[in-house]
Amino acid sequence: MNRLIQLSIVFGLLCSVALGEQKPNILVFLVDDLGCGDLGVTGSTFAETPHLDQFAEEATRFTDAYAPAAHCSPSRAAMMTGQYPARLHITTWIGGKKATEYKGLGLPKQKRYLAESAYTMGEDFQAQGYTTANIGKWHAGGNIVPLQKHGFEHVIGYAPGAGPGGVQAW
Repeated sequence: MNRLIQLSIVFGLLCSVALGEQKPNILVFLVDDLGCGDLGVTGSTFAETPHLDQFAEEATRFTDAYAPAAHCSPSRAAMMTGQYPARLHITTWIGGKKATEYKGLGLPKQKRYLAESAYTMGEDFQAQGYTTANIGKWHAGGNIVPLQKHGFEHVIGYAPGAGPGGVQAW
């Protein structure tokens, strides 16, 4: 009986600790044209990036990831969905050449936006109780499918026609 009481106490304590834990904050940075050695934390002495360096030292960093495409739109779409750009039919930057210009290559028809049906990390985090935001360049379809439909509650970023700097809240 003594053993059962001890196990019950331990189980109760573990449950109370588990219920009291907060979810970790998660920030994902996807930066265009940033080389693997362009920040101070990665060895650059050219650009001073003290705040990013400090943040990187205190956070979890993933240093062995590779872009699935050479352009921003397919890379963003792939990262947001976990799918290859060809599966999403976004294989070049949105605003680039139309699919008909690549006709001889046998590529799938190019979409000009990330489909509303594409399940994104924003939707996944939101389903797990996180507050979600997309801040900065989206470049995976503009306003055709609002980012709120991709799971982002707060959106501050580049929008065509937004004026100087191109930044506005959608």
